[in-house]
This record gives sequence, C-alpha cells and structure tokens, in this order.
Amino acid sequence: MTDLDKRYLKGKLDLYGMEAPNGIDSMVKLTSGKQLWNYDNLEPTEKKLVL
Repeated sequence: MTDLDKRYLKGKLDLYGMEAPNGIDSMVKLTSGKQLWNYDNLEPTEKKLVL
C-alpha cells in the first residue's frame, strides 16, 4: 500500500474509533484479478436474467 492508502485507512478507522489489530503497516491491499464480468458485454438473453 502507498502512504496515501495508509493515511486514508487510518482516517477511516479513526472516524469509527477503531484500530488495526497489528497496525496499519501489517495490512495488505487486495485487488481483483481483473477478471470481473462487465454486464454490458453479456449476451442480451443473459442480461435479461441479471436485470
């Protein structure tokens, strides 16, 4: 995580009176594998089922 990520996370935790159990430096940033489906790319019949 960048310093900006850590400051943002600390601010959010402080807002609710919470702390990271092992400190913010021990937390890791998780991201998706960029394999999420985009509903605009679905076939029209599949799109009807989702909506």
